[in-house]
Order: sequence, then structure tokens, then C-alpha cells
Amino acid sequence: MIIDKGNWVFIEQENAIFRGPSRSFPHEVWSVKQQKWFPYHFDEPFKPIEWGNIVSETEAGLYMAPD
Repeated sequence: MIIDKGNWVFIEQENAIFRGPSRSFPHEVWSVKQQKWFPYHFDEPFKPIEWGNIVSETEAGLYMAPD
């Protein structure tokens, strides 16, 4: 299965950056330490609509940079 990541959004939640097709379905989480994306797995089938904040790629980059 090919996943089109071109339409994914960046989501900030508690200073962590996630990305996925919507705020309710984050698929990956950014590791600042390892500087790469990892699959994100969660217990419930989807996140509540109010979970996280959609941010721009530029804003996400500020959270993704190492300290």
C-alpha cells in the first residue's frame, strides 16, 4: 500500500510533532534525538478532534530542531 504524504498535516501536542492525514489520525511522531520520523501507534482507533494543534511546516520545524 502506497501512502500519499503530500496532503498530511503537522500536529503539535505537548511540544511533540506528529504528522498524518488529519489531526484525528496521526501516523508518525518526530524524534528530536534521532532526527527522524517513527510510526506512531495509539490504543484508541482515532484521536478526538480537539487533540493537538495543526501547525505549518515552518512552525513544526521549530519543534523538530535539536536544542
